[in-house]
Amino acid sequence: MATKTIGTGGDYATFAAAVSGIATWDRLDVITAGTYAEAGALAFAKTVEIANVSGGQVTIQTPLGSHVGQTTGTAVVTWTGDFVHEIRKPGSGGTEYVWLLSNTSKLILDGVTLKSDYTTGNTQAIYAQNGTAHELRDCVLTGMYEALVTLADSAVSSVIDGLTISGLVEYVVRGNSAGALFGSFDWRRIVGQCTRAPMLNAASGNRIDVTTTGYMGGCVLWGMTATGNCVYGSGTIAIDKCTFDGAKAYAFEAVSGIATGLTFRDVAFAGFSACGVRVTGATLSGLVDYCGRSNGCPALTNSAGSEGAHNVTADPLFTDYAGHDYRILATSPYKDAGTTSALPIDPDGVTVPQGAGPDIGAYEFFQAPPLPQLERIDSAIRHATNMAGTEVIESLLFELVPESTTNKITTIKSMLMVWAGIDRRVDVVELPDSERDREWPDRRGWWGDPTAGNRIWRFAQRPLSRAVDDEMQLVLMQDLEWLTAGGFAASYDVTVTHTGKRRDIEISVKRLDGGVEAYGIDDLWAGIGG
Repeated sequence: MATKTIGTGGDYATFAAAVSGIATWDRLDVITAGTYAEAGALAFAKTVEIANVSGGQVTIQTPLGSHVGQTTGTAVVTWTGDFVHEIRKPGSGGTEYVWLLSNTSKLILDGVTLKSDYTTGNTQAIYAQNGTAHELRDCVLTGMYEALVTLADSAVSSVIDGLTISGLVEYVVRGNSAGALFGSFDWRRIVGQCTRAPMLNAASGNRIDVTTTGYMGGCVLWGMTATGNCVYGSGTIAIDKCTFDGAKAYAFEAVSGIATGLTFRDVAFAGFSACGVRVTGATLSGLVDYCGRSNGCPALTNSAGSEGAHNVTADPLFTDYAGHDYRILATSPYKDAGTTSALPIDPDGVTVPQGAGPDIGAYEFFQAPPLPQLERIDSAIRHATNMAGTEVIESLLFELVPESTTNKITTIKSMLMVWAGIDRRVDVVELPDSERDREWPDRRGWWGDPTAGNRIWRFAQRPLSRAVDDEMQLVLMQDLEWLTAGGFAASYDVTVTHTGKRRDIEISVKRLDGGVEAYGIDDLWAGIGG
């Protein structure tokens, strides 16, 4: 396995040349940001990983009317980082999918944006043939689509963990299988406008069957107004901690005698004119429990015997129902009214549960704890500056606690500056051999809190390599756990790269209000230095 590069000064100048030149199991690092105008669709018959390490966005465009790429054979193709895979409509016609999956291949997208300017309503981001698999993590779908994925027949597996729909889809997945639509599916944190249904099978009586298991959790789908039903049949399927909103008769249908492994738990249904889940045939005991209905939805099911004893019918007190903000207020009857959920975090990255039990609906009510007091920060600053440089300390105090505030840190940047200036204590086993064997090894650390700060210092003499970058990223992700554990941020990420003889660290933080802040470690150290 080798690592090749594409971009200015790299091994390749175009993706077409790179795809042709790299070997199976190779990694391709994109070192130059920008738009890559390719002569045609990219054809992958090998298992490869492509990573954006450029520090900027990389857009891949093929000619008007062409798709971006195709996977064939047994290839597993992984794209990681800030990529945009874009298709553009010609004057007429055109291939209305971004990716084509063939044979038993698999496409993995992590952090990728799929983009289309087609407006016909027939577009899909992925067109998958029988026996393929797909996996999307923290991706964005931009444009108007019939479906995120269209299945020519059944899929081995469908994994989605983090998808923001910027625009709309009619279906998340639309299939055409005479048998089970999925071997398995695992969908989490899908948020956006879905005008028909999360999934539909155009064959087999529209029924969604799975060979093994199906799970949908933490999803927020609104605008479900048009015809097209999600009819569940065989397989063990759990719909867990989601919010569905629409004006059509019902959101889902369950087939009595077949959908015996189907459950709805901690789900909020809003707006549907008849019920949340329609039961066809006899009662399905325990089908819907610990769920809620609101905003004109008159019932959870059309079968009283299919409902459990813990459902809620009171107004959930959504933050902004008309604006599709389904987060709940502190006094909501949905708060702590759910049951055990398999969802670890909600769409905002908030840990589930926050209270005595999960909240009904996709979002957990979150109350940020008070910010750290000035006295603690003052001690940290004095340690960071080694008790020297009075002007530096006074400058930091002014930035951390402006005169208009009341002795509390007010910004993410300020907290990160303190964190960046403190060497965290390490265990002896983490030290290099030369230091570990000393009678009094230097483990660093602040006496006031040995776990405060970072372990960047551990890597000062380490070689510049991808393996060390990855190790450092893991360590710093651990060192920053206080951001989310303490309730200061919704989520965060660390990127570690190297160019030439320099190693770069970037920290990206998603605030509780949804905004994002990003800082290089040099920015934070420069602030400490005045």
